[in-house]
Formats: sequence, structure tokens, C-alpha cells
Amino acid sequence: KELAKNLGVLERVIFKGFVSHSEMPKYLKACDIFIRPSLSEGMGNSFIEAMAAGIPVIGTAVGGITDFLRDGDTGYFCQPKNPESVAETIKRVINDSQKNLVTENAYNMILEKYNWDIIAKEMKKIFNSNFNSVSFSSALY
Repeated sequence: KELAKNLGVLERVIFKGFVSHSEMPKYLKACDIFIRPSLSEGMGNSFIEAMAAGIPVIGTAVGGITDFLRDGDTGYFCQPKNPESVAETIKRVINDSQKNLVTENAYNMILEKYNWDIIAKEMKKIFNSNFNSVSFSSALY
């Protein structure tokens, strides 16, 4: 808060603290851009949630992020540990005439690949195929 005050942006910054999962979509939709310059990342659920909220996403090409974020197609990449790269990527998003298409591509990808109904069906297939191919005698050893 002190830094925001010193930079003269305190009136434009909200320090919300903990936000429940059910309230999160409301906050995401109030954002212009979702930015998470991760140094490492597993699945990246927060990126998926931001894409589902229909806002442009900026991330780094680390870990599992590259499974769903493709630069200029479903989001934008910045460089890890590089604040100048983050700032440049923000400018790129603001000035990108294709930003709405990128956001739409991301949203459609979420509907097609990360919908919980689809994921549950795929997991069921995997569990059923693995269960049927394992003999109980070999499973004990």
C-alpha cells in the first residue's frame, strides 16, 4: 500500500485480500488484463479461470503454461524475471488489433478442452481402460 501511495496510484489499486472461489469470476471480469509472470507453474488453473472470464492473459513460457497459452493465439508471453518484458507485453496487448480474437480463441479452447464435464468423461475412459487391462493377481505384486 505504501508503494502504491508513493507511486501515486493508490486510488486506482484495490487490495482485496482473500477472495472466495465463488466470487473470483466477478473480480476477473473487472480486470483489463490478467498477468502472472510465473517462474514455474504446474497446471495453471488461474490462467484457465482468467481465459474463461474472457480477458487477455499474459504469462511466461514455463511449465504447464505452454500446454494452453500460445503467444498471439490464446494469450501473450513475457520473459521470466524481466519487468521490462512484462511492461512491453502489456503495451503489446493494449495495442493489439487482434486482442479480441486472441481472447475469443482462449475462451473457445477452455470450452473445448477444460470443461469439467469433458475432463470427467476423459478421466472415466482412462480409469475404465486401465482397470480392465490390469489383472488382480499382478496388481497385488
